Amino acid sequence: MKDKKRGFTLVELLVVIAIIALLLAVLMPALNVARELANTAVCGSNLSQITKALYLYMMNYDENTVFAIRNANSPGDTALYWMGKLGKYMGDPMYGEQYEKGEVIKVLICPSAPAKRADEGVDLSSLGNDGLAGKAKVPWTQRRIHEEDNEYRETIGGYGINAWIAYDSFYPTRSSGSSAFKKHIDIPNETPIFADCTWICGWPLKLSLNPAPTAAQVEILNCPWLAASTNEMWHFLIDRHRMKINIAFKDTHVETVPLNKLWSLPWHRDFEKTDTVNLPR
Repeated sequence: MKDKKRGFTLVELLVVIAIIALLLAVLMPALNVARELANTAVCGSNLSQITKALYLYMMNYDENTVFAIRNANSPGDTALYWMGKLGKYMGDPMYGEQYEKGEVIKVLICPSAPAKRADEGVDLSSLGNDGLAGKAKVPWTQRRIHEEDNEYRETIGGYGINAWIAYDSFYPTRSSGSSAFKKHIDIPNETPIFADCTWICGWPLKLSLNPAPTAAQVEILNCPWLAASTNEMWHFLIDRHRMKINIAFKDTHVETVPLNKLWSLPWHRDFEKTDTVNLPR
C-alpha cells in the first residue's frame, strides 16, 4: 500500500514565512540604496544633457553674451523660459513641441521627484508666482499663459538654473550686478550651471547672507521654499539623493555634492566660499 502524500504542517509553513520575511528585511534596504543610486545616475545624465543643450544654444547664438532665462519681462509667465528655449537642443526634437503643448518633458524630470507627485508642490500664488514650488521628492510646476490661445500651459521639472550665470529681465538689478556673469564664455568650468532644485532657478548667496538652517528648520531639507530673497541657496538645499544633490558644471561634468558642501562652490563671480557647513540631520 502506497503512503499518503504528506503536506506542510502549520509550523513548517510559519517557519518558511518567517524566513522569507527575514530575507526581505535584510534585502530591502540594499534594494532601496540600489534604486536610489540608479535614480541618481539617471538624474546626473539628465543634467548633463540639459547643460550640453545650453552649450549648443550659446554656440549657435553668441557666447559673448549671457543666456536669458526668459525672453520677456513677464511676471504673468507668458514668456518663453529656459525649458522651452533649450527644448530642441536637449537631444530629442519633440522636447520643444512638448514644452509648447505643456506636456511632460522626460529629461526635465528627476526620477527621485517623479512627475506623478507634482500636485504635492507648494502653491506660490501668495508670492506672486503662478505655479507650484517643488520639494525634495516633488517636482516644481511652472504655469504660463500661451500667447496664441490665452490658455494655461504647465511644465514640470526637477532642475533649476544657477541664475547668476544668466540674465533674468524680471530681476535686472541682480542680473546686472557685479556678482553676475556678463559673458557665457567667461564663466569658469567649475561654476554650477544646473542642479536639483525646487524652482526653475535660484540665486545662491554666501553663508553670511544666506545662513544654513538651524535644528528648528530641519524641515527645510524637505521643503525649502522661503519667501525671503536672500534664501535662494535653499532652493538647492534639498535632501533629494541621500543628503546630496546632483550639479552640472560649466564643462558639462556632473557631481553628486553633499548638502553641507554647497557653499564651497563658486556660484557667482565674487562668491565667498565656505568649506563645510554643519546641517541638522
